[in-house]
Amino acid sequence: MLTTTQRIIFGGALLIGAAAAEAQSTVIPPVAGGVRLINATPIGEFHNYVENGWGIGGDFRWFPANQKALSLRADAGFLIYGRQTTSECFGSGCRITIDITTSNNIFSGLVGPELQVPSGPIRPYVNAMAGWTVFWTQSSAGGQNSNNENLFETTNMRDNLFTSAIGGGFRIPINDNVKLDFNARRNFNGRARYLTRDSFGDGTNTSPAVRESEVNMWTYAVGMSIGRF
Repeated sequence: MLTTTQRIIFGGALLIGAAAAEAQSTVIPPVAGGVRLINATPIGEFHNYVENGWGIGGDFRWFPANQKALSLRADAGFLIYGRQTTSECFGSGCRITIDITTSNNIFSGLVGPELQVPSGPIRPYVNAMAGWTVFWTQSSAGGQNSNNENLFETTNMRDNLFTSAIGGGFRIPINDNVKLDFNARRNFNGRARYLTRDSFGDGTNTSPAVRESEVNMWTYAVGMSIGRF
């Protein structure tokens, strides 16, 4: 049998353990993330061949030491800067016509530090990142195999680039966990070989017109940030 003192000690230990377990279960992990819609505006030589691009992106931010101002940000984005569908002959005598869709795409993956104002009705931030950007053009036509894979698909051109970027923006809290996110970024992509929407002309060109230039751009985005940090 437990004495009264032992019961008090044992009961207190149970209460402390329960409180600690509850506190641990409500610890907020020091991470945040977001999704956004992106508009890309080419500058310099790139603007001579491409007007703009549209796409989607996402980010993940980790805050070391549970502080809320400095984070390590990983960022990914996918853009289409040109898309064209043409009807072309298939087989002798042009007895069948097929639709061929050509898409000009950009994917980038970046990582780097971000510094933000962690409180207030408007929370500005700045970041600097580096990583890889891929330019590629892909053409496809109808037809799938048993695995739902496109039978008529080819990559017309591809170029991989080291890229860097500086950017900034601001977040507006909607509640404790959700914020509107507005940002702009200057992307330094360097020089690339790539195709554009008019590289194949009306579809009869067998050798597409290859562009080569600096492919730097501004990107502007609006989206949602999720997380208390």
